Amino acid sequence: MRMLVTGAAGFVGYAVAARLVADGHTVTGLTRSLTATLPAGVARYLGDVRDPASLPDQSFDGVCHLAGLAQVRESRTDPPDHRSGPAPFRRRAAVQS
Repeated sequence: MRMLVTGAAGFVGYAVAARLVADGHTVTGLTRSLTATLPAGVARYLGDVRDPASLPDQSFDGVCHLAGLAQVRESRTDPPDHRSGPAPFRRRAAVQS
């Protein structure tokens, strides 16, 4: 299956992406950084779930949405960013289903 993993450079996303590759899936990792380490066999797609224009225009068989702002301080200093972050991604993923 063709899988998209958001947050593929994070702790959980990295493990999930690596397992999907090991199980024979074609995996694309959505990441905000060109220098973030991704598991071997994961194609990098530079984008941000908070910016709908930066999301891939390809179709996928499944999405593992594991991206998020991980710092507690960020959730207190900029709570709207935490609440609205993945919403554009969820809407677009639902439309493509």
